[in-house]
Amino acid sequence: MSDRIALSGFTPHALVPAEAWRTLAHAVRVVLTRRALRDLDPRLLDDIGVSRADALHEAARAPWDLKPSRRRR
Repeated sequence: MSDRIALSGFTPHALVPAEAWRTLAHAVRVVLTRRALRDLDPRLLDDIGVSRADALHEAARAPWDLKPSRRRR
């Protein structure tokens, strides 16, 4: 008898619960949108009512820091 376990059909993501993948995907979206906000030009920031300082502050936040920022202009 072999001590090896057949791994046919094995995929690494099958071991991680779906909720963990959703959380990771959300964190990636947060990082990307914060970077996009950081990179907006002053005219676009003015259009959405966000100062450069607020945009930089938001972009510097950790991906898991999802609570609304208390910082105001």
